[in-house]
Formats: sequence, C-alpha cells, structure tokens
Amino acid sequence: MESLLSDTRLPEEIQSFKATAELLATLKQRYPNSYIPPVEERHKRPTLVNVPVCPPPTTGHDDDDDEPMPAADATVKLTVKSLKPALSFTLAARPTATVADLKKQLAAAEKDAPAPEQQRWILKGKAMGDGKLLREFDVQDGAVVNLMITKAPAAAAAPSSSTASAASPSSPGVPALTLSEPSTSSSSTAPQVSLAKDLDALPLSTSSTSPAHPEHAGLSPAFLSSVASPALWQSVRDTVEGHFEGNKEAQRVWEAMFEGAQEWIRPNDKALIRERVGYSAMGGV
Repeated sequence: MESLLSDTRLPEEIQSFKATAELLATLKQRYPNSYIPPVEERHKRPTLVNVPVCPPPTTGHDDDDDEPMPAADATVKLTVKSLKPALSFTLAARPTATVADLKKQLAAAEKDAPAPEQQRWILKGKAMGDGKLLREFDVQDGAVVNLMITKAPAAAAAPSSSTASAASPSSPGVPALTLSEPSTSSSSTAPQVSLAKDLDALPLSTSSTSPAHPEHAGLSPAFLSSVASPALWQSVRDTVEGHFEGNKEAQRVWEAMFEGAQEWIRPNDKALIRERVGYSAMGGV
C-alpha cells in the first residue's frame, strides 16, 4: 500500500509538476497529414452577399434575329477533270449527297460526260466510294476531282439487231448500189443486195478487234470481275490474319497473293481494293 507524501515532500512534487506542464505548453502540436479537424473547430464560411452582376454581352446573331440564317446544305463547286480523254466539268455539289448521286448529276448535266457506271472519282490519290457522302472527304470549294473513265459493258456497247435494221437506207455518204446474181430460170426473181441498207446495218467501229489487254485473252468477264472485287481480297485478309499472329506476317502473305493477280486487276481497282482492305502498298506494289 502506497504511503502519503509528507508535508515537506508534497510542495516539491507540486513544483516539479508545474515545471513539466510549462515545458509541455511551449512545444508545438503536430498533426498527421490525414488529420481532419472536428466540425466545431472548422472555420465558418463567409456569408454571401447578393451583389448585382452585369448581364453577359450578346452576340450579333441575337440582335439580328430577323436576318435569314445561312443554308445548312450549301453547295460547293467541284471541278471534275479527266486526262484521257481530256475533259473538264464544273459541278455544284451538295455535301450531303452521295458520290453515286453526284455521278448521275454530272452525266445528266453534261452531254460529254460518261455514264455514271463508267465514272470513277479519285480525290488526292484516294478512290471515292459510291456509297459515301461528299462531306466525308476533305473537299473544299473549288476542289479538283480526278475522273477515270472505265469501259462500257459489252451488252451496252454492241448495238442490237433491231436498232441496226431500223437504220435509214438513204444515209448520206453511202452509194446506193444494187448487185444482182444471174438467174438460172427466166421465171425466178434474182435476189438483190442493197449496199446502202446492208452497210448501215453493220456496226462501224474504229477500235481494234484485238483485246486491249492481251493477258486477259481467254478469261471471262465474270472471272475478271471476281478477281477485282474488294470483298474477295478482304476475305483473303481475314483468312491470313487468322493463321498468323503478327499483322506484318499476315500482310506479307496477302501481298504475295495480291501480286500474283496483278495482271488481272486494273490500277484503279488496285487502289480501291487497298482502301477497302486497309493495307498500304509495300515496296511500291
């Protein structure tokens, strides 16, 4: 059991406690970084005073509400040029129109323009797909679009027999000469051949009968169309990418297959295929 301090020792203990308390009072109190003071010790926010604020400045459109707004579908001026043959057309195009509609608009507005299915538009080296809108391309007012004219289908190029037979027999420049064969019987009528009528029925063409591409000889149009189809080469890309882990290895195999079919595909179709597949040319192929 502890004994009580004596009367002489008690004042000394009290004096020692006071000295220790004064020493502790001089030390600064430190708090950790995560310390959050209680609500009653936090500083109170100042009272907000309702101060009048000037209204924001108005724009010029707010003052002129009666003025008509510019049309959202304004047209842009395009220049469609072809090198072979040398043709140049000016077309007012709507940005929301598709490339296919613009081709039809050009063919209807210009008599020298080729049919829509014979037109292939290229802008800055990139083929313009028929299903895309004009505003999807970086087209400014006065832009120049390169026009490549493809061959017309064989069915449309050859005139029908009914059209040939309906030609006028008295065409200018063709002599009306009649040939007759000697008859073996006096009662039979000799057959007659009219050069003016029969020559008009023949299709006149200045082009050579030999194919434009000798490497295409013996190949059907259906085969050439299938080889030049972007869907075919996109399917080839999906197949090779499924067998190779790296994209570079897959593209290398695709390029080898594509190079083997170079002679059957026209240059403008090659650009369209690469755009659809998403492979840029490797080594200038």
